[in-house]
Amino acid sequence: MWPADGSPHAPPSLELEGFLHASFAAQLPGTLAVHFDPSAKETPPRLLLIELDPTAIASDLRVESSRGGEGFPHLYRALRACEVLRWWTLEHLGGRWLLPELATSSVADDPQGTPGSP
Repeated sequence: MWPADGSPHAPPSLELEGFLHASFAAQLPGTLAVHFDPSAKETPPRLLLIELDPTAIASDLRVESSRGGEGFPHLYRALRACEVLRWWTLEHLGGRWLLPELATSSVADDPQGTPGSP
């Protein structure tokens, strides 16, 4: 969840690797399969999926080669709540994550999820 005091979200990867890991919408199923296997004990029953405002984070966002040489977005600073456009709570059922239908083109498309910061 977001820090209660409203401060920017800085997960451990920011200190350890210097950036926040992210995925494009089309990469989400692969990211969940590799990093959040529902059958693994350490995987939480719920995850928070957030959609970021690409304009607000553009100056600190880099698309870099990662898993399998594919380009993944990395944010090189903490994330501010005002940069979250929408969010969803993901749950898994029967060994797979239940995913919302995500717009992959434009934020102006039919909005889904919960507006604002989580």
